[in-house]
Amino acid sequence: RGRLDPARFKAVLDRADVGMSEMQVEVLMGQIESEDDGRLDYVKVMSGRLKNTVFPAEHFLAWRAMEAEWEALSQRFWQFDLNGDGKVSYSEFELALAQLQHPALSNRGVVDALIAELDPGGSGDVDFDSFSWRMACMVLKEGALSHGAALLQAFREQAARDACFSVHRGLLPLKETKELLGKQLSASGLTPLHIHIIAVRARDTTADPAPGGVTMCSYLRLSEVLKEL
Repeated sequence: RGRLDPARFKAVLDRADVGMSEMQVEVLMGQIESEDDGRLDYVKVMSGRLKNTVFPAEHFLAWRAMEAEWEALSQRFWQFDLNGDGKVSYSEFELALAQLQHPALSNRGVVDALIAELDPGGSGDVDFDSFSWRMACMVLKEGALSHGAALLQAFREQAARDACFSVHRGLLPLKETKELLGKQLSASGLTPLHIHIIAVRARDTTADPAPGGVTMCSYLRLSEVLKEL
């Protein structure tokens, strides 16, 4: 009937050599309106009949610019992210984009669209942690995965020390986690930014806030992060 499941269509785009990154494929998929049965109409997709009638080329150029500059952009975001939750305000997001001075990121409409995609629920904050994680995954996989067992063992030993356990109950503050990861991965070729991304990803979101609002990381989350790679 000329219809395809969204997941299968996305898999086709992912495999095809169409010059689109994984992030750009997801942006496109978000613009395709499904039929009543939840599937995609081949004719509508190929004729460019999307939710916004015409999907602007500027949108793809903006994502490509962000991907090309993801490390510099992430560095700017971590400066704003004082509590380590991986989120920044809209104004901070816009400021970081402006500092890149990239033509593709200077269009007001494009910036608003990027915000809408990175904060689909309209919470008022941009979750940049997910973007940075996706951009860094290939590098992290090569540099960190082979050290996984040693990382987890070192984390467990550090968290189990009497002084640490009595205060944090098996968790480690974000700062200590970064120091531990940096030491364990010193020969892996990973940069401080990569170490920061792993540590932020391993933060514990289930426990009550630590005294002083300190961000804590857990062994379980770190093990899950390594599995994601």
